[in-house]
Amino acid sequence: MKKMHFDKNAEFYNQVRPGYQKELYSIIEMEKQFNQDSLLLELGAGNGIASSEINEKWKSKLILIEPGKTFCDLLIDKFRCNRKIQIEQTTFEDYQIDEKFDGIFSATAFHWLDKRIKYKKAAELLKDDGLLVLYWNYYSIEEEFIEKAIENIYQKYWGIPTRKLTSAERINEKILQRRQEINESSYFEVVRHQIFTSNYHFNSEMYIKLLRTFPDHENLTSEFFTEVAEVICKNQNQIKVKITTNLEVARKRKLTLGK
Repeated sequence: MKKMHFDKNAEFYNQVRPGYQKELYSIIEMEKQFNQDSLLLELGAGNGIASSEINEKWKSKLILIEPGKTFCDLLIDKFRCNRKIQIEQTTFEDYQIDEKFDGIFSATAFHWLDKRIKYKKAAELLKDDGLLVLYWNYYSIEEEFIEKAIENIYQKYWGIPTRKLTSAERINEKILQRRQEINESSYFEVVRHQIFTSNYHFNSEMYIKLLRTFPDHENLTSEFFTEVAEVICKNQNQIKVKITTNLEVARKRKLTLGK
């Protein structure tokens, strides 16, 4: 199961996956003001990157849903002293609760949930004025010559043909698809859309760890990773990675209110 890949690579995930821009949370506040009395739910909390940011911003009561045992153990240790954060080792599809939430958050995880269930269930669990807050980080290589060299390695080991779209075009296409899916769900409509960008520098070791956090890289051979590392080492052991963060804030459609 691809989504459980993250739990098996929790250590790498914890070391190399970056957080989200503070401005993102200010954009969310343009639609709704959360506070310490708000009840929030986060889906696919992972190692608690977004969880920590949400907690720091609003100090709300926060329930974290995470199916992976390794990640849950990490979350328990991370938030051991915070009584306002509750951790549930389960899937969103199986999760049951009688309370209604002021906000449901999911950071780089919502696409793993069952599309037949997730929108309907989120609408049922949200208060009438609640928000569905979804955000994703996308990664691309900034230097064109390094990107091309690494693309050639993918073609060699993965059999990926030369792609017609650039990294930026592929990311924009994915962003459009995900926003379209929300709006076509019949349960939600996007009321706030924002794109943020930032740059990170990785050495070869950390970049390989980053690649290993992606489920579709699980079956690639050690030779693949060695060749990618060699390309980076030849560039003064540095690769510049652009991170594009896509924020989608949605409200329940009126037809779902009260159901």
